Amino acid sequence: MLLFAAIGAVLLMSAEGLTREETRALSLVVVLIFFVMRIDGHHWSRSTRASVRYSLCSAQDGAGTSNVRPPGDTRYFASGWDFAEEHARLRMLEEVYDPETTRRLSSIGVTGGWRCLELGAGAGSIARWLADRVGPAGQVVAADIDPRFLQDLDLSNVEVRQLDIRTTDLENERYDLVHCRAVLIHLTDTERVGRRMVAALRTGGWLLAEEPDLTARVAVTRDHPAAETFDSFVRRTTEWYNSRFGRSLPLLLDRLGLADCGNEVTSSIVRGGEPRARLYLETRRRFRDKYFAEGVISQEEYERFERALRDPGFAFLDCLLVAAWGRRS
Repeated sequence: MLLFAAIGAVLLMSAEGLTREETRALSLVVVLIFFVMRIDGHHWSRSTRASVRYSLCSAQDGAGTSNVRPPGDTRYFASGWDFAEEHARLRMLEEVYDPETTRRLSSIGVTGGWRCLELGAGAGSIARWLADRVGPAGQVVAADIDPRFLQDLDLSNVEVRQLDIRTTDLENERYDLVHCRAVLIHLTDTERVGRRMVAALRTGGWLLAEEPDLTARVAVTRDHPAAETFDSFVRRTTEWYNSRFGRSLPLLLDRLGLADCGNEVTSSIVRGGEPRARLYLETRRRFRDKYFAEGVISQEEYERFERALRDPGFAFLDCLLVAAWGRRS
């Protein structure tokens, strides 16, 4: 606890000369660091202590999508959405999160000849990156419950596969790497799915999972007229399902019996109109009619929320993205 207090003191002392808004943002980051480091505090061990990376830069948006589908619905959450619009949203998600993901994959040591499984391959950017990294001697399986957006992934060392990880067994002990991003948060039996992924790893193979904690979003510009609407919207649209799943991800990997486990938590302060804000807005649009029908939010409130995400004068702390990795021993 003394360490956390010292970190907060150093950050706050650095606030001299900042504007009032910047000081507020910095204070929120201090609070968030304390919050993250206290998560399941009585369970944290040396191997599961979060390495928190924060950026007060301007740009980027959130991952993860709301799961207001009824239990047992196996469709992709945006299966009925216009192809071009959903493809553009997936490209936005790649723009925001690929730099973090590829940095982590590089740190793991993905190299020539590896066999890699990309679960929830989306529009295929990470599968392409992996294909280039493993070269002609390697192989990448790009798997997704809805592979429509992988149609142009025509590479000799890539196999596109339609796959529902909840119901489909994987090849045993085949892969050097299994990776997923914003997949497990949509599932109910993450323990069983996790064991299925681990079983697909060869001895020494790596699992890297990246999942959001969507409850951390909060307005930073407290004097903005939409601040309370934004906070209320976040609360009401994240109570439907396991929106806090990301924070439990490192503990899941521990239970799966992996070795050399590590984790990292990232977030950003985002302004309206930036890529992360646009991605958040586009994702919420997929559920707008459902929200209205269920009485989650009124049309007037939604319009205020939408205007805020387009307004550069509005800023918010984005969701946490929790990355966790481990090696099969």
